[in-house]
Amino acid sequence: MSFRLPFVSGVSSPGVFRLALRPCPSGLEKRSRNAAASVSLAAALVSPSAIAAGVAICVLATSASAAQAPTPAADKGGITGRVLNRDSGRYLNNARVTVAGTDREAFTDDSGSFRLGELPPGDYTVNVFYTGLPQQTASVHVEAGQVARQDFRVGASKTTADDDTVVLTEFVVAANREYNAAAIALNEQRFSANLKNVVSTDAFGAINQGNIGEFLKHVPGVTIEYNGQSASGIQVRGFNSNFTAVTVDGGQMASAFNATSSSNYTRAFSLEQSSINNYSRIEVVKLPTPDMAANLLGGAVNLVSKSAFEYARPQLFFSTYINMNTDEMNFDRTPGPLNERTYKARPSFDATYVLPVNDKFGVVVTGASANLYTRTLRTVPTRKWTGGGATVDNPQTTAFAGDTSPKLEQRTSGSVKLDWKPLPGHRFSLSAQANSIHSTTRTQRLSYNAATLQAGGWGETFSKGAATSSANASQSVTVDDRNGLSQGVLLSYDFKNEDWEIDAAASGSTSWFKNRDTDKGFFRNYNARALAVNRIDFSDIDNGTGTPGKIELYNSANALVDATSLAGYTVQNVQSNPSDSRDAVDEERLSVTRHFNSLPFDFALKAGGARNSLQRDIDYGYNQYNYVGPDGAANTADDVGTPFLDPNYTSFSPGYSYPAAQWANLWTMYQAFKDHPSYFTQTNSQQIDRIKNEASRSPIMKETVTAGYLMADSRVWKNRIRLVTGVRYELTEDDGRGYSQDTSSVYQKDGNGNLVRGSDGKYVRRPEAGAAGSAQEAALIYQRRGVRNKRDYSGYYPSAHLTGNVTDDLLVRFGYARTLGRPPISDIVPNIFVSPPSDPTTNPVGTIQSSNTSLKPWQADNYDLSVEYYLPHNGVVSAGVFRKDISDFFGNVNITATEELLDALGLSHEYIGYNYKTRINAGDARITGYELNYQQSLEVLGNWAKPFGLFANYTKLKLDGNQSANFSNFIPETGNVGFSVNISRLSFLIKYNYRGKQRREFKNDYPGAAEYIRPWHTFDMNLEYRLTDHFTLFVAGRNIFDAAYTWEVSGPGAPEWSYLTSNSNYGAQYSFGVKGSF
Repeated sequence: MSFRLPFVSGVSSPGVFRLALRPCPSGLEKRSRNAAASVSLAAALVSPSAIAAGVAICVLATSASAAQAPTPAADKGGITGRVLNRDSGRYLNNARVTVAGTDREAFTDDSGSFRLGELPPGDYTVNVFYTGLPQQTASVHVEAGQVARQDFRVGASKTTADDDTVVLTEFVVAANREYNAAAIALNEQRFSANLKNVVSTDAFGAINQGNIGEFLKHVPGVTIEYNGQSASGIQVRGFNSNFTAVTVDGGQMASAFNATSSSNYTRAFSLEQSSINNYSRIEVVKLPTPDMAANLLGGAVNLVSKSAFEYARPQLFFSTYINMNTDEMNFDRTPGPLNERTYKARPSFDATYVLPVNDKFGVVVTGASANLYTRTLRTVPTRKWTGGGATVDNPQTTAFAGDTSPKLEQRTSGSVKLDWKPLPGHRFSLSAQANSIHSTTRTQRLSYNAATLQAGGWGETFSKGAATSSANASQSVTVDDRNGLSQGVLLSYDFKNEDWEIDAAASGSTSWFKNRDTDKGFFRNYNARALAVNRIDFSDIDNGTGTPGKIELYNSANALVDATSLAGYTVQNVQSNPSDSRDAVDEERLSVTRHFNSLPFDFALKAGGARNSLQRDIDYGYNQYNYVGPDGAANTADDVGTPFLDPNYTSFSPGYSYPAAQWANLWTMYQAFKDHPSYFTQTNSQQIDRIKNEASRSPIMKETVTAGYLMADSRVWKNRIRLVTGVRYELTEDDGRGYSQDTSSVYQKDGNGNLVRGSDGKYVRRPEAGAAGSAQEAALIYQRRGVRNKRDYSGYYPSAHLTGNVTDDLLVRFGYARTLGRPPISDIVPNIFVSPPSDPTTNPVGTIQSSNTSLKPWQADNYDLSVEYYLPHNGVVSAGVFRKDISDFFGNVNITATEELLDALGLSHEYIGYNYKTRINAGDARITGYELNYQQSLEVLGNWAKPFGLFANYTKLKLDGNQSANFSNFIPETGNVGFSVNISRLSFLIKYNYRGKQRREFKNDYPGAAEYIRPWHTFDMNLEYRLTDHFTLFVAGRNIFDAAYTWEVSGPGAPEWSYLTSNSNYGAQYSFGVKGSF
C-alpha cells in the first residue's frame, strides 16, 4: 500500500465518463471532510505545540504547491465542477455526484464544488442528486492526464424549452424559498454520518429579534429556556442548556452572562449575544462522532456562517421593520423603563451583502440592529401547607405579590467573512463577528403579606388575616441597565484531494457584560414598607390566574389603610450592584484524513487534535444603605417616600387586580444620597454583607481541554452501508480562585506562620482587625480569590454510527457514543454562600450553599436507533428511540447545619439550624425516549394541494433516577406543528410549539411536593405579500395569543386550586416591515 504526498493530486487518463446526481442507493453521505473516523491520539498529537506546528506545515505546503499545481497521472483523468440551485441562486452543499455503472461518488462542499479522480479515459454518465430536487445527468468525456469540467444547474421550478432560464410565477418566488430550505434540511440529514438535524435559516420566515432560540424551538427535540420573554438557552432532549455545546463553524465562542445573576456560573451559551442574521444554516447534533467534542449529553448546536462561495452572483438582502408589543400598540412616548419617556414601537433592520468576486475569492458582510420593547406582568400567590392551622388538604393563601417589568433591548450585530482559494484544493477563510446588547429593565412590585390568618379564616377564595405586627405591605423598584459585547475571529485552512484532507483552524473570542447604576445616576433598587398595617384580608381570589381580587389593609384600630400613596410608606433601604463579567476563549484544532483508494471499498482514517481554553473573570459589587432621613433615625415620620415621588408613576398598577399606586424615583434617591449622605447609613451588618458578597461572588477561573482522536469511515455493499467509528480522548484541566474564609487571619502570626499567644494564653489580635464582629475583622476573614483549586480529569469516549439503506429512500441508523457533562463553573471555584432568612415571619430558616470542587463529571452511554423514509415532494417521515445511561449524575444534598458541619466549613456557630445545600455525585440515572418527525409538501394529494405544506414533530422522554438527581430543568415532552400556504403573491405560515411540564425541584413544603413549570402552548405566525420582484411586505408574530407562563407546587393530597405559585403574561410580539433582495 503506497502513500502519496497530500498536496500532489493524481489524475486520470483519456476516456469518456457520464456524471450524474441521482438518489444514492445507500442513501449515505460521502463527504470529503467527514469521510474519516478515529481512535484517540497520543499526547504528542494533542499538545498545543503539535497543533501549531501542523498549522504551520499547512501554510508552508500551500506555498510549496504554488510552484507545482496538481496534475493528473498520465494514464488517468478526472472530472470537476460545481452544482448550483438555479431557483435560489446558491451552490449546493452535500449534493451527491456519482458515475453511472461504477461505485465512484463524491459530495460537493459548501461552495458546490466536487472532484472525481482516478478515472480511466472514456465516456461517462455523471448523475447529480439532491434531496427534493430533480436529478440531473450529463455525458462527460475524460482524457488521459486531463481534468474535465462539468457544472450542473438543478432546481424544482420550470425552465424554458431552449435554455435553463427559470420561469418564475408569483407563487414560485414565495414557495421556492420554503421548498429550498426544506430541501437543505432533508439532504443534510439524509447524508449525515451521524444523527442530526440541519435547518436553513430561511426555513421559518422572519424571526423576532433575530434570536436564534426562537428559530430553533421548532427543531425536533429542542426546547428553549427563557429569561422573561427573551430566549436565553438551548435544551436538547430535555437536558439543561448547561449540557448543550454551542459552536460557531465548529469552534466555541465566549459567552459572558449578567454578573448580578447566578447564571454567570453556567456553561450555557447566551443567546442574548448572538444574531441569526450572521448564519446560513444551523446544525443540531444528537450524537457526536469522534471529531466532535465529547461534552454533549443532550445534543450540540453548530452555527454555520454565511460564505460567498455559496452564491453564484453578488446579492444584497435586507429587511427593515417596526417591533411592537400588544401592551403598547402605539407610536407615543410613554414612561420607562428608565427615567424618561420612550417610544415602545422600535425600528430595526438587517442586511447581508454577498460578493463572490470570482470562483477563487469572495466576501460576505452582514449587519443587523434588532430593537424591541417587551413587558412582563407577573403575580405570585404564597401558599402555606403547615403551621397556623394549615394542612396539606386545607392550605392557606397568606400573601400576594404583583410586578410588571417593561424592558427595552437593542441588539446590534455584524460580521465579515473572506474566502480565498489560491490553488485547486486549497482554501483559506477569515471571519470576524461582533454582537452587542444594551438592555434596560424596570421591575415594579407590590407585595402584601398577611403572615398569620384568623382561626378558620381561610378558604379557596378568601383569607382573613389576624392582627399581627408581622403583617406588612411593601413596594420596590429595581432597574437593570446592562451592556454586553461579544467578539470573535476565526482563521481556517483546508486542503482536499483524492487521497488527503487537512483541516486546521485557530480562533479567539471575548465577551463581557456590565451592570451599572450609580455610575449612571441612580440606585439599582429601593424597598419601602407601608405604615401602620396590622391586618390584611384577601377576597375574591382567582386561583386560575393567581390574582388576589380584593385587598384590604387595616391598622391596629381596625380602620382601612391606604397603601397607594407614598405618604403611607417609609423608605427602608436602597441598593447598588455595579458588576462585570468577562469571558475569553482560545481554540486551535487540526485534523488529517487519508483516503485509501486502492481498496475495493471506500475507507478513510482521520486523526486530529484540539485545544480549547476558557477563562472567566467576575467582579461583583454590592452596597446597601438604610434610609434614615433628616433626623438620622430609621422608621420615623421623615422617612416617608413622598420627597422621591416619580412624576411618571403617580398612579400605576403592576397589572392584574393590584391597585394603582405612587412610586419613588431611583434617580431622585441617588441625587439625595449625593446631596445629603447623612440621610443614608450603612450598619455594621450591611458593611459585612458587602465584604462577604463581593468576596464570594467574584471568582476567576480557567479551564483547558486538550483532545485527540482517531476516526475510521468505511462504506461497503455498493455504498449501501456506512460505518463511522473511533474514539476520542479528552483531558480537562481546571484552575479556579474563589473566596477564602479564615477566622485565624485576625490574629498575629510569627515568622513560621504560627499563631501568637499573649501572656494570658489567648491569641493576639492584629491591630487592623478592629473589634470582634466588626467590618474591619470581616475584611481580613473574607478574602476575595483567597483560595485556589486545581484539578484535572480525563477519559476516553468511543462512538460508532452505522447507517444502512434498505431501499433508495428508506434509511436505518444505529448510533452509540459515550459523552460527558462537566461540572458547573460554580464547582470549579471554592465558594460558600450564606443567606439569612429573607422574611423571618414566613421563612425563618437561612441557607448555606457551598461548591464541591471534587465533583466528578457526568458520563453517559448513549444509544440511538432510527428509521427515516424520504417521501416524494420534499418530504420525510422518521421515528427513533434512544437511551442514555448516566453515571455520576449530580444530586443535591439538603441537610440541617450542625456544629461539626459549620466547623468543617469554617463558619460561625450562629448558623446552626440553617439549611445546608451542596452538589454531590449521586449515582446512576437513565433517560429513555422517542422522536417522531413528519414534513412534506401536500402536493402529494394532488395539484390543488401544491400551495400547502405541513410539518410536525414530537419528542417524549422518561427519566429514571433517585430524587436527589439534579434534573431541575428536565422537560419530558416537546412538540411542534406548522402549516404553510403559498397562493399567488401571498404566503402564510402558522407554527405551534408545545413545551411540556418541567420539574424544577423537590420542595420541603410537604411530603412529595415538587415545583414545576406548567406546559406552555404558544403560536407564532408569518404573513408575507410580494409587491414586486424585489420587495415584500411582511408581518411576524410571536406568542400571538399571549399564552401565560405558569409555575406550580403540587403533590399528593393538596387541592388543585392551591397549585399555582406564579403566573406571567408577556403580550404578543409583532414585527411589521418590508424586505427585499437585489
